[in-house]
Amino acid sequence: MFLIKDAFATVWGVEDKGKFVQGRISTSEKDRQEEGKYINSNWFVRFVGSAKDSAASLKERDRIKILSGKITNTVGGEGENKRSFLNVVVFDFEIS
Repeated sequence: MFLIKDAFATVWGVEDKGKFVQGRISTSEKDRQEEGKYINSNWFVRFVGSAKDSAASLKERDRIKILSGKITNTVGGEGENKRSFLNVVVFDFEIS
């Protein structure tokens, strides 16, 4: 598990699923190999707890600052059907 604190992201979509809000976000960082280039990452994310209600009103291209969250990688299934699942969960954020 990795904890997320004070990370910036762009929202690309959200959908209320009842107990949580599912969404798509992107993050970027400067490429240390090439000047002026950025490395972009896209994530499926769940907003839970105090972030759930606020996330339902997010719109495409909103910029957020993730104040608290975590990334986990779990393995499910058996034998040849084992799969790895990357989970990104946001507990608290603010619109930046």
